Amino acid sequence: MTIEEIDNTAHAPDWQSHPILTRADGGFVITKNAMPFHVPHEGEFAELWEQIQAFAEANPGSAVEESAPEPPTQEALAEQRVQAIHSTLDRLDRSSVRPMRAMLKGTHTEFDTEKLAEIEAQAEALRAELAEVESRTIAPSGSA
Repeated sequence: MTIEEIDNTAHAPDWQSHPILTRADGGFVITKNAMPFHVPHEGEFAELWEQIQAFAEANPGSAVEESAPEPPTQEALAEQRVQAIHSTLDRLDRSSVRPMRAMLKGTHTEFDTEKLAEIEAQAEALRAELAEVESRTIAPSGSA
């Protein structure tokens, strides 16, 4: 595929007037029609990739390496875990409805009793983990 084939308007900005991003996978990201356009070094894009590579070699500084994403902070990881725990606790609450209804109606079986005990054990473990995660991430009052 050539650059002319991906031009879909006569007034499209020229990809050479924008920074070219070099990806870790060997591909490029160019700007085409004001949008990022990934050009892998394979298949139908091979010819376009060659054009971009030649341009980048002839114009030092036109291509920049894609920067690695910042690793998540401990606070962000803790918040993700808190959200996952809350989601799992909600799921456990919903899964307890049927056996609890059977117990309230007096039609429960041993399976219902065991299921509720299993759900409660999982919930207790998650609540303990939640308390631990929250105690590590919440700054004590009065600290700066």
